[in-house]
Amino acid sequence: MSLIISNLVLRLSTSFRIEVGKLEVSSGQVQCILGPSGSGKSSLLAAIGGWLEIDNGRIMLDNCDLSHVSIEKRPVRMCFQKGAHLFPHLNVQDNVNYGLRNVAENNDEDWLLKFGMSEFRDRKVSSLSGGEAQRVSLARTMTGATNVVLLDEFDSGLDAATNDLVKEILFDHCKDSGLKTLFVTHDAADALAISEKYDSNIAVMVNGEMQQNATGRELYTQPKSETVARLTGRVSIARIDGQSPLYKMMQQVSIYSDDQKVLARPESFYVESGPPGEGMISVLAESVIYNGHRQYLKCSDRRNSVLVAVDGDARRYMSDEKVSIGCRKSG
Repeated sequence: MSLIISNLVLRLSTSFRIEVGKLEVSSGQVQCILGPSGSGKSSLLAAIGGWLEIDNGRIMLDNCDLSHVSIEKRPVRMCFQKGAHLFPHLNVQDNVNYGLRNVAENNDEDWLLKFGMSEFRDRKVSSLSGGEAQRVSLARTMTGATNVVLLDEFDSGLDAATNDLVKEILFDHCKDSGLKTLFVTHDAADALAISEKYDSNIAVMVNGEMQQNATGRELYTQPKSETVARLTGRVSIARIDGQSPLYKMMQQVSIYSDDQKVLARPESFYVESGPPGEGMISVLAESVIYNGHRQYLKCSDRRNSVLVAVDGDARRYMSDEKVSIGCRKSG
């Protein structure tokens, strides 16, 4: 059984609309939707949930047409950003139970306990921190979840440790329970990790259009556009220049190219000190970025500059240092 969106058109203004040719989410699947702010990700979820009326197309759920069905009749639960849609006059437990026909409806799971919020049951939500309120919002979403779960950047208010734990609990349950889950994010690393762990797709959305829907590995290694390549990770870009040694090397590990440039991932190269060995070239490390687990060297051959990744625990490289680089050929 599946959630299928086909030929959807949602006009949000005279100059902006969302178009989705086809998107299918099967039972137990965690579908990521990745894109920059303002790309239409949240509005797409709102249309699936019934908060926004679509102008064209169909939203089918298990062979039933939900395209124009009212919100309360859709078996869809949505968690909004930053604890939104919680009722400040109710306590935590009453917020979680809100909207259920009875407290034990369809769900024997204690989501407040799972998310580490059981001791806050009697607290007013107005007294909670942003991260605590977000976990309450998630608990309410999952307490009534029976078919479709929509998650709109629910992790934006969570600290890193809590974020990892909540995601594991949440997505493991969604997969094991056969829920159809759509997760909106602008964090490429997060989307790639979820795609890999749950063997699911990432739909890349830009300016209201779904540019590519594929596994994280496919998006990272075979992007269909420069935009998709940039949104899914760091890229090295070289202008087409037959006299540039860097351009010639980039051609060997290219993930995308057009009539002006060629793109590769910084991890496709390796760096050595000293004169270049076989298949390597000498370049100048114009600048170095260190972020703990990686060093990124901006290397130049005076005709092109590209980004090269080096393990963070490798020796420290310095700006304006001459180094030699080679490419890691696949296969």
